[in-house]
Amino acid sequence: MRKDALERREKLIAVAAELFENEGYDVPLELIAERAGIGRGTLYRNFRDRNALVLEILKMRINQIAEEIERNKDDMHAFFRFLAHIGLLSAKYVKGRQSVENDPSLAEQREELKERADAVTTMALERGKATGQIRDDLTLSDVYYLARMLESTVLATAAEEREAVMTRMFTILVEGIGPRPA
Repeated sequence: MRKDALERREKLIAVAAELFENEGYDVPLELIAERAGIGRGTLYRNFRDRNALVLEILKMRINQIAEEIERNKDDMHAFFRFLAHIGLLSAKYVKGRQSVENDPSLAEQREELKERADAVTTMALERGKATGQIRDDLTLSDVYYLARMLESTVLATAAEEREAVMTRMFTILVEGIGPRPA
């Protein structure tokens, strides 16, 4: 891909992520193209539809989370921030994620995304165990259950209350999945 085409694609993904996260999944694709400074044709050359665009955004966000885990590997609360990230990401993209999950044409890309998410989550999980942040018996499935709990909490909480509620959820998580006394 040419450098200018790649730059337009990356700008399109960044603008779409911002709009989806701030205005919701149903934001018009024409608005995304307009804000990215490109035509609709360029949008559709890069992404056949909204679901393909959402899938690409989710890949980008998972890679950003992986980079953050690597940068903060010595931080004692990194695992809990990781959980918050995936819980919030899940909540922001709940409608888009459901649509992508029901799109048979994206099965292969969905599987690749799941494998990447599992690898990133496993990395966070193992690092959390190795640093003593979390219990040794916590599993990958447990982490996904916790993320879904956070997602549900975020979705059920008014925007102005989310920070206080997430702080309380962190306290519960730290005490609930932290290492057990010997």
